[in-house]
Amino acid sequence: MKAVEARVGMALLPHFTSKKRDLVCVQGDVGCDQPIWLAIHSDLAHSGRVSAVVDFLDTQISENQQSLSP
Repeated sequence: MKAVEARVGMALLPHFTSKKRDLVCVQGDVGCDQPIWLAIHSDLAHSGRVSAVVDFLDTQISENQQSLSP
């Protein structure tokens, strides 16, 4: 990351990371767009704490959809 920020290196980064650091996109479509999956062990699926984390992540992803997209 230091080399990329110093403009002497390149990296494949999520859009939200590069936007925060004012980096230049060299190639926008690199063919690695993937859905986000969250795996939860069946023993923990009904845990209040796990549900709270799932709800939090769902809210964060929904509210930040613009910065997560190209």
